[in-house]
Amino acid sequence: MYLSSLVWFTLAILAFAAIACGGECQIGGPVFLPDYRLPTFCRSRDHVEYVRFPRSFDQIPQIAVALTGFDFTADTSVRVHVTAEGVTQHGFNLRFYGETGSNVYVSCFHHASAMWTACT
Repeated sequence: MYLSSLVWFTLAILAFAAIACGGECQIGGPVFLPDYRLPTFCRSRDHVEYVRFPRSFDQIPQIAVALTGFDFTADTSVRVHVTAEGVTQHGFNLRFYGETGSNVYVSCFHHASAMWTACT
């Protein structure tokens, strides 16, 4: 399986974060934002995907998330955010937000993916 240099770099950063924390850690992903090609999604995207930990933690962990890929059709600037929200011992909401300018027919945010590390 081919992995891009961005994915390898992301894996290295997340693995380092897991080692440095000294507690219990779990690494997961990639989590994929659904692929949309419809014009109604060509201005901005806000999508939340629930991530359940493979094993529940004893306490609420700290989360590090990293963007691993994206697909845009854009003739203007592109902004992408990925955040962890609503973290519990069992999982969290992974929010993708993308925006590609003001012209709905020029810029489209189609797809994104992210990986995560959770540590106590």
